[in-house]
Amino acid sequence: MGLDIFGFQTDKKFDGPWDNYQCKRYALKLQPTNIYVELGKIIYYSHIGEYAPPHNCYFAASKGVGLKLRKLFAKPNELKKALIDNWDRYCK
Repeated sequence: MGLDIFGFQTDKKFDGPWDNYQCKRYALKLQPTNIYVELGKIIYYSHIGEYAPPHNCYFAASKGVGLKLRKLFAKPNELKKALIDNWDRYCK
């Protein structure tokens, strides 16, 4: 369900504010194609009511974050567009 590690901010657990931490260990730096499915899971499961959307979502990657993904993280609207554009390929 896209939940590697999560931190609850209140005793309401997933019904209150919480943070999602995605931990990735790949041979190369984290790329956009590595995170589309993870974001897709969070969007899907929060949409169907398994949990409220997280307040924050963090990615921890053993090799770091690649330049393309770093740029997308800095521009949320572009990240949103990229996720929508790649939804059928990575999130179904």
